[in-house]
Amino acid sequence: MELLLEQIATADLSQVIQPRVVKVSRYAPLTRAQFDAWRPLWPMNFREHRERFAGFNEEELACATTHMRRAIQLAVDAKEQGESSMAAILVDPTENRLVACAHDTRNADGHPLHHAVMNCISAAAACQRPSKEASEIPPTVDERPVDVPQKRDIDTALADDSPDKAVPMGAYLCNGLDLYATHEPCAMCSMALLHSRIGRVFYALPSTTTGALGSCYRVHAQPGLNHKFLVYRGLLADEAVQAGLE
Repeated sequence: MELLLEQIATADLSQVIQPRVVKVSRYAPLTRAQFDAWRPLWPMNFREHRERFAGFNEEELACATTHMRRAIQLAVDAKEQGESSMAAILVDPTENRLVACAHDTRNADGHPLHHAVMNCISAAAACQRPSKEASEIPPTVDERPVDVPQKRDIDTALADDSPDKAVPMGAYLCNGLDLYATHEPCAMCSMALLHSRIGRVFYALPSTTTGALGSCYRVHAQPGLNHKFLVYRGLLADEAVQAGLE
């Protein structure tokens, strides 16, 4: 900046060019108000989320706190059993129905991938498996299709798998469901939620070293991925701390 000012003074352009330093956001705008305020300072694009958060009413907030308290209690129970104090719950928001719940079992199972969120998704899959096996009888060998899809067909299928396209409820494990987690999911769990087409994620405590939904990464809003979902952090964080969750 000092060198630039010297060059302007040398060229006797001080009355014409008056540079100044302006701070701009390193992130894309999340709201229309941010976009309108930042646009005059720096060129940027803005695409408003079709389900942009507009606030919870009293009934929705009561339901959310109830589910999070259930997750916190599940994590407390897991801690008493010698497990990591982490738990997760899947809920169908259309019916306010509990779909699955699980806690961390890495100590008991001796498996590094058995995080609470991964176990919860597996539990949801187990609940769906009996009905799928009963309704979807596999074809015989002679009835199996033999046509190999062409590249154009594959590209079309991938293009159709967009975040704005309606997907049948049974097409993915967690399509449209809400997840309540005591801790911010890691990158592995966050990608599992993305591939399962989760609708919303609520978590109480951030994970400053491994969190992938706001702390270290923002998987839920990563450009280039074909699914986006909403994330709300800090729900009943004080209660989680008071309960001894780490």
